[in-house]
Amino acid sequence: MVTLTIAVFIVSYLMFELSIFISLTRWNSWLLIRI
Repeated sequence: MVTLTIAVFIVSYLMFELSIFISLTRWNSWLLIRI
């Protein structure tokens, strides 16, 4: 049960990091297009 909770926490954390990374790359590409 504890292992399942840790696995869910790790997956949610990775998805959170991935969403931040995607938003940052979109923002950088938008800035490059503006320049």
